[in-house]
Amino acid sequence: MSDLMNYELISEEDYANLPDDDDRCFVEFEAICKRNMLRLIDENTSGIFDRTVREQYMVSVSAVAEECLIPNILYNPEYSVDFDEIFSRFCLDVQGEVARIRIKFRRARHAYSVHLTENTRTKVEHYIYRVFAM
Repeated sequence: MSDLMNYELISEEDYANLPDDDDRCFVEFEAICKRNMLRLIDENTSGIFDRTVREQYMVSVSAVAEECLIPNILYNPEYSVDFDEIFSRFCLDVQGEVARIRIKFRRARHAYSVHLTENTRTKVEHYIYRVFAM
């Protein structure tokens, strides 16, 4: 069994390389932590270790969400509720925010693009070709 304190969900180097943009920082931070969490947990690790790693994932992601002003991500342990249920709800909340952020950036990439009809696109390409062919 792995030593409970002999791992990191995110390294100092990973922290240093996170994007400056808060939304992108959160998405990348969460992806790194999730990937490392899933690597640490397997059929050979104990339930106590698995729970500790999952709690550290939730605490870390919740703290970064707060710092990056990402709404709806809060790890508030409810000891009267089943841990697996808390973890599942937290992961769903995180996945929802990650999806929202990714869509927002997809829209931002296309903010200055224009959709053209096929006829108009052909005309534009023709004129561009004529100008650069001269």
